[in-house]
Amino acid sequence: MDEGDFVRHFLFTCALLISAAFSAGAAVDPALLALVPSGARVVSGIQLDQARSSDFGQYLLRRIDAEDQSFREFSDETGFDPRRDLNEIVFASTGGADQAESRFAIVARGSFDPVRIRAKAKSAGAVIQHYRGVDLMEDHAEHGGTAFAFLDGGIAVMGDPTTLRQIIANRNSPTSLDPTLQDEIQRVSADNEAWFATSMPGSFLASHLEHETKQPMQHAQALQSILMSSGGIHFGDLVAFSFDAKTRSPQDAVSLADVFRFGGSMIQMQRQNDPRAGIIAAAIDKMTITTNGAEVHAALSLTEKNLEEFVGVRARTADQRPR
Repeated sequence: MDEGDFVRHFLFTCALLISAAFSAGAAVDPALLALVPSGARVVSGIQLDQARSSDFGQYLLRRIDAEDQSFREFSDETGFDPRRDLNEIVFASTGGADQAESRFAIVARGSFDPVRIRAKAKSAGAVIQHYRGVDLMEDHAEHGGTAFAFLDGGIAVMGDPTTLRQIIANRNSPTSLDPTLQDEIQRVSADNEAWFATSMPGSFLASHLEHETKQPMQHAQALQSILMSSGGIHFGDLVAFSFDAKTRSPQDAVSLADVFRFGGSMIQMQRQNDPRAGIIAAAIDKMTITTNGAEVHAALSLTEKNLEEFVGVRARTADQRPR
């Protein structure tokens, strides 16, 4: 495993359980949030402590290919298995218009063996520097490089080298995020086990969707009215999904709600032709979309069984795509 593969594998394994975030409704770990760079405009989190006792969490854990040789070798050599050793992850990004502008960080609490991981990183060719009392492991392979380091209290931090140095330098001074964004983070993380909050404008979302789908957005104007948005997933007998947006005006909120309803109707129209649409059609029928002044709230719920079916069908569909 070369230097670039090692760092990417480490980052990947730390993010591997992103969909398996289920714990008893506790807000984001303040120590992790305090390390998020002050310029962050997109923040998301995953609480993993109770994942191993959740039915759906167990389903997702079973889907992880533990027989993959590189995964097994990595775990054996570093003593790190994300299925067992991660407790909580917080992702943050400045959300720049392009990759050169965007900065990111991944902050995780868990059980790590820094000595073994550092030794493996060094043998794989990573550059190890001692920066302000912390060993920083850095890879310059692509996109400006990636780096990670271990802090006190079982915390690992990963990101682009500039952001990681900023986090290390300021680790004893809590981050001062935008107050409105921080309030939204506290609210959504208290109600959900997997969550996100962003102060990026809706124009960023519209542009991102156009880039991903390679299609012009028919309702870009409604999306561009979004000033701030958040959402989350709460697990129980029913898996509840929620999305909230603050728009420029009550009229914009109504237009955005209409876009959501239109999207739901399009899914319902495909229920006979697309197995994924068929699985979630009943949930779409019961989806709630409400407005309150300039704010929009949307929510829907799926049974764990239906969600497992949806994940399975989506994975099979992805496997069948030409490569």
